[in-house]
Amino acid sequence: LVVAVEVPPSDVCHQAGVSWVPTHVAAVEDDRDGDGSGAVYHFYKQGGKWGEMQKLGYLDHECGLGCYYSTTKYLGLQFGYSIALQGDTLIVGGYPKTKALRQTTLMTLYVYKRNGPGKNFLPEQLLKDPKSHIGDGFGSSISVHENTLVVGSPYRKTNSAAEGAVIVYERLNVNQLFELQQYVYPVDSKSNDRFGQSVS
Repeated sequence: LVVAVEVPPSDVCHQAGVSWVPTHVAAVEDDRDGDGSGAVYHFYKQGGKWGEMQKLGYLDHECGLGCYYSTTKYLGLQFGYSIALQGDTLIVGGYPKTKALRQTTLMTLYVYKRNGPGKNFLPEQLLKDPKSHIGDGFGSSISVHENTLVVGSPYRKTNSAAEGAVIVYERLNVNQLFELQQYVYPVDSKSNDRFGQSVS
């Protein structure tokens, strides 16, 4: 599975007459941080050609960019299963690839920031849901617009199994961190609706 994020025209950087156009591509079966841990590639287009700028993964937020060590904690967690970009903010989610992993893993969202187009993305924030439960699919779908981040949790159980939920995070401006604002549910929610399977 490979997922590409298209970048709005406003994210094109013009420096010294050269245009930089970035995009991000996920390789969820990449083994960077363990078998099937996944990775997200940061590409840019310069002079009519695309080139790789960064490779991001789970360990970035644990011990910094370029930190690699042998671990099994991220096996099969598919970093990059969901990705969203807004200006200089990149948000990445994962999704366990097997039923066994989904029944034992509580997922987190990974937020990166950069200092402007043409720069590397750096780890900034880990986002969790205090009401999240193992296997609810938190972060398997995400969408960000300006300072609002919407996160799907399609297997969330409220009154019955897999009703689903959407979690909304807000930040005051691009220099602030995201904070939990609201849980969203449909009024006619019922079992196995999987509300939040995709968001936009």
